[in-house]
Amino acid sequence: MNQMGILKGDRGSKGKRSAPGSIHRLQTRIMKFQNSSADERLQQVEQAELELVEVVEEDGDALRRLLNRCVAWLRPAKFCRGDAGIQGSMEDVNLWKLQHRIRRILITILRRLDLDDAVTFQRVEVAVRYLQSCLPNLEDRRSIRSIQQWKSLSKLVESAAPGSTRKSSRGHCFKGHYEPSANVRSVSSVFRVDLPVKLHCSECGLTLVSCWRFQHPRTKVESVLVPRQGHHACEKRLKRRCKWMAPDGCKLKVDHHPHLLFCIHQRLKIQCIPCGGQRVCPHGRQKTECKECKGSRICPHNRFKDRCKECLSTRRPRGPRGSRLLAVAFRR
Repeated sequence: MNQMGILKGDRGSKGKRSAPGSIHRLQTRIMKFQNSSADERLQQVEQAELELVEVVEEDGDALRRLLNRCVAWLRPAKFCRGDAGIQGSMEDVNLWKLQHRIRRILITILRRLDLDDAVTFQRVEVAVRYLQSCLPNLEDRRSIRSIQQWKSLSKLVESAAPGSTRKSSRGHCFKGHYEPSANVRSVSSVFRVDLPVKLHCSECGLTLVSCWRFQHPRTKVESVLVPRQGHHACEKRLKRRCKWMAPDGCKLKVDHHPHLLFCIHQRLKIQCIPCGGQRVCPHGRQKTECKECKGSRICPHNRFKDRCKECLSTRRPRGPRGSRLLAVAFRR
């Protein structure tokens, strides 16, 4: 695939031109990174690695934003002369090491993102197609530097190419009926029933029917499975999350794959301490709540943010809930 075609907005997977805004942002990021100094590039990559540790298992939106930003730093594969290793000036060696770290970031993000989900793929399509244009011809693999990383990237994005047969397995909403992705359907606690539940958008009232359920392995409580992205049309128009709502008394469960996987201890796999979940820090606590690791829920005063008097006193309360939090903190 031609890189210039990607940046000029050639036709995407559905025959439509890629979003001009997304292409323009990609062009801007590419030029900005190319015009940066070596120290500035290194600082950007280090910052991206720190952000990835924080959001790798928690925030799909943050992962998509990080992918759209980091893919602009990627450069096409380079070839070695014969069996020669990494040679050249120190600047060339440092550039190769930096590209190695960038490819590692992209591999980690793509392994966490569910490209089978239609909305997820739509929001990162320009980034994925640009990445595809950077992929080398793997048939001549002995002459390609970092061949294992390029093979991993190729496997992660090859099924997202326009016309791929895997597209039929993406989660989608067709004619008012919701169908989860293949990854979500493979979870043992997810199943289909003959009793549909009518959902509606919290903003426009558009209806959506879901026949899929999720049963909690420990409590055995059933919940209606809904798309985690919300109503995409309203989100695009209002620039905020628009959730799917259900009739009163009906429990909902978003189809975020990591939040559906439970371990043998009947806990979320990513949060289970005995299983060494990815949200567990080396001190045996949740990463967000560990004071030694400076988790995201810990304030500069080494307290929980929602319980720290100093932090709450300087924060402007938002609505009745913010006022209640402030009052509870000062009563303590």
